[in-house]
Amino acid sequence: MRIGTFIQKYSTLAVLIILFLAFAIGTDRFFTGTNLVNILQQISMLTIVAVGLTFGFAAKEMDLSVGYVVGLAGLLAPLLMVAGVPIPLSIVGALVAGLAVGLINSALVVGVGVPSLIATLAAGSILWGINFMISGGRAIYGGIPVDYLTVATCRLFLRTSPSNGRARSRFV
Repeated sequence: MRIGTFIQKYSTLAVLIILFLAFAIGTDRFFTGTNLVNILQQISMLTIVAVGLTFGFAAKEMDLSVGYVVGLAGLLAPLLMVAGVPIPLSIVGALVAGLAVGLINSALVVGVGVPSLIATLAAGSILWGINFMISGGRAIYGGIPVDYLTVATCRLFLRTSPSNGRARSRFV
């Protein structure tokens, strides 16, 4: 393998390793369980979206509406819960909304022949307006069940300490 090809393939991984080592040397709390769990929580949704986008890129297509669909699902699930819909049905409702947007986008691209970039850009603009109309530009804070917050904050498998109620960095 040529050196240029090697650098092109593995430079991002090398920078990641260098950053991890620099932070580990720079602070004594970087490699603690709490911090590593926090890092995994912070990148979890981005990772899920990136895995989905990989399939589109593999097919040489582009989906610009993904972030707006995530926003729609992130609004619908808690709003349905606040309205009294059970947690599993609220999550299914959010997933069905995402599926509906995906089906509309795919019908435009495959059925009508609109380029994916244009179809998903238009869908993203429409979804941005729908998200704004639903939320009124405000965040949803109250009335969300604690069980949903436990799942949404990735604390499903964390044990809480009886003394202070905070999550410890050990998986059960």
